Amino acid sequence: MSCPDAAIRPLDPDRDLPALSAFLIDKDVSRLNLCLKAVADGHAFILVAELNDQAVGLGIVHTAPRHDQGWTPTWGTWEFLQAGDAYLENIEVKNTLRNQGIGTRLLNALETEARNRGKDRIWTHTGEHNTGAQRVYERHGWQHKQTLQVPWQPPGRPSRVYCKDLGGIGCASSRISEWPAG
Repeated sequence: MSCPDAAIRPLDPDRDLPALSAFLIDKDVSRLNLCLKAVADGHAFILVAELNDQAVGLGIVHTAPRHDQGWTPTWGTWEFLQAGDAYLENIEVKNTLRNQGIGTRLLNALETEARNRGKDRIWTHTGEHNTGAQRVYERHGWQHKQTLQVPWQPPGRPSRVYCKDLGGIGCASSRISEWPAG
């Protein structure tokens, strides 16, 4: 099933935050609010999927490392924001509208915007248990690079690292080989 009426556009916080907060879990709402300063400073962008004048999905991509995001220079998102890379922090579609093509349109738009901003690769993490997300990334040309235990997840909850080449240079890993395997 496809949803041709869904539009993808930049986040309008005043307009979109109430609708997004209604379906995002609390930690994702907190992260969204934390990312607004990075967006204002040009170090991230947030796109929303809109259907019937209401935000029904979002994607957050970082284009530069920032201390105010809670990252440290070792072991984490910081590593994936080096050498022309971007990091997809979150992509989410309202549960009742999944499997209708909205997530695909949103993911394609996020990749295009990262490329338009001069990024060569885009990275993300997803839980080892999140097989639905894994299928989506792999179906759209993302490469599974490594499974590892990320520091922000409890022990025994490994994550998969995915990369998509946006600039024809490949997805060679940066320092992820130094991380402990999951």
